Amino acid sequence: MRLLPEATLSLALAQWRLKRTGFKGTLEKLAMRKQCTNDAGPAPADETHALAKAFDSTCRLVPVNAICLRDSIALLECLFRRNMTASLVIGVKAQPFAAHCWVQREDVVLNCALEYAAMFTPIRAI
Repeated sequence: MRLLPEATLSLALAQWRLKRTGFKGTLEKLAMRKQCTNDAGPAPADETHALAKAFDSTCRLVPVNAICLRDSIALLECLFRRNMTASLVIGVKAQPFAAHCWVQREDVVLNCALEYAAMFTPIRAI
């Protein structure tokens, strides 16, 4: 529950950033933020996984529909604020065509089911 204000604000800011700077501009900003996080030295993986789980659970309390891109950007920003590193992964599948994105640290998917993410072929990771 203590993450509720941050989760709500992060979701709203991610939506605003996508509308204001577009997909490309948002990805460029995330890449710069990630570089700064990597330069500072990443936090331990178990802390990152625990925060991602808590953030995901908290976001379910915010009365908005789940949108993988916005939700993943919000999670990444939350992680970056704590000097935790992860990647935004964008994937596609051909039949039927669909796109999906998720947050991943090394080989651990942080904000969706691994089985679901595995249905998509990654085409970009930031």
